[in-house]
Amino acid sequence: MRCLAFSSFFDGSNFGLADDLDAAFFVPEAAVDPDPSVFRVVILGSSTAVGTGASSPDTSWVGLLDEWLSTVTSRHEGVNLALGGATTVPFRPDGSSPLPDANRNITRASELHPDLIIANFPSNNVSSNIPVATTIAHYREMQGGGQLGIPFFLTTSQPRNFGATSKRLLLQTEANAVRAEFAPFVIDIYDELTDFNNGLRIKAAYDSGDGTHLNDAGHAYIFGDGTRRHRKLRDAVAGTGATLTLAWNRVAGTAPPSGRPQRRPA
Repeated sequence: MRCLAFSSFFDGSNFGLADDLDAAFFVPEAAVDPDPSVFRVVILGSSTAVGTGASSPDTSWVGLLDEWLSTVTSRHEGVNLALGGATTVPFRPDGSSPLPDANRNITRASELHPDLIIANFPSNNVSSNIPVATTIAHYREMQGGGQLGIPFFLTTSQPRNFGATSKRLLLQTEANAVRAEFAPFVIDIYDELTDFNNGLRIKAAYDSGDGTHLNDAGHAYIFGDGTRRHRKLRDAVAGTGATLTLAWNRVAGTAPPSGRPQRRPA
């Protein structure tokens, strides 16, 4: 299992999970720092969140997020519970049916006391013929399954070069449904990544070459325009008392997530 030197993101190999060669970042449960001054992020998702398509873990969107957090917080760590090939099904809260994966799901994520949860499920639900309405219901379960007060962000779907036009259209339908249901906590990536003049396929500039995953430029877009510039997400970082060295102001008076002690100003 690969682990990045000097990285504050870790994957879940010490949770007793199956080895995933694509996993880029992994936090053993015992390594989670209980210090409330540490800004903690948990990632849920599939292969894009694992880093597939990027030329290295550092150039994946999670790797770029890790690097950015090192510049805007005094200290941070992350837990990446993503699993290549996964749908939303195993990430739903405990008690869901069919049974979720208790080592990776939103319940497990919230037990790690994060300040922020990001979910990134680009296209596997459509690939697995899960209806859009069911996907949205799963996201509602995740949103409601975390501890009260933990900001929960999710990306839209992203394009994929399915052979069937109907499936490419379903990814667009899913993106629109996510926007309508979960704004303003949506990391909106669909339109920029989609070639609307080529049957809703991935733009060539962002395609890793397999028609499914994003290259470094695509990962950079998810992180940069989709994540780092998302005002609500920036506010979630600022509201913890994290040191912001960029041109953003700390959100005065923002309460910490429920159950978490007030963070010390950095």
